[in-house]
Amino acid sequence: MLKVKNINVSYGSVKILWEVNFHIDEGEIITIIGPNGAGKTTIVKTLMGLLKPTSGTIQLNGNPIHQAPTHQIVKDGIALVPEGRELFPKMTIMENLQMGAYTSGDRENTLEWVFDLFPRLEERQKQSAGTMSGGEQQMLAIARGLMSRPKLLILDEPSLGLAPIMVNKVFEIIKILNSQGVTVLLVEQNIHHALEASNRGYVLETGRITLEGVSSELLDNNHVKEAYLGM
Repeated sequence: MLKVKNINVSYGSVKILWEVNFHIDEGEIITIIGPNGAGKTTIVKTLMGLLKPTSGTIQLNGNPIHQAPTHQIVKDGIALVPEGRELFPKMTIMENLQMGAYTSGDRENTLEWVFDLFPRLEERQKQSAGTMSGGEQQMLAIARGLMSRPKLLILDEPSLGLAPIMVNKVFEIIKILNSQGVTVLLVEQNIHHALEASNRGYVLETGRITLEGVSSELLDNNHVKEAYLGM
């Protein structure tokens, strides 16, 4: 579905990503793990067209998107649940969901699907997003991303700042979405949860992919154990 080939990305004169390669097949959950400052969010911004690679290519279903504007990338089938959620706090739950659906031509059926996944949002659709708990806001952020009916959903640090019970809930939702046909790219610092939920993983360190493989094998990798799992 997605093929990233030899992308290099800079902020001005500072190079952040170096010859990054990875791919995502339809129906997979893929995770990119790594420490703070490794370049994970830079990858996300580049996939969404918010940053342009200085070289390299990104293809979605065989079509190049690395120079496409963000709104076109969303129309083509990629949606982002950003780090920190980035909701519209003074707008209602329903208004936030409608903002996520601006490229969709099937809002009514999509809304029904989203409310089936998140019944609490339907119950509180007139509530202001800013008055919700952190976990509820994360559910709304995921729901807003789904309103564009993406083929590929990117989640950037979805467990950040959440209580353990809500972290488990988020990863349950990710698995449910995947079982319903949504391909997922998970960018996450919660290494154990991310690798347990995903099919394959990539380790990003100082802007380079240093390891890749089946998630269960990465969980057993000595470097991953020592650097990220404290073992």
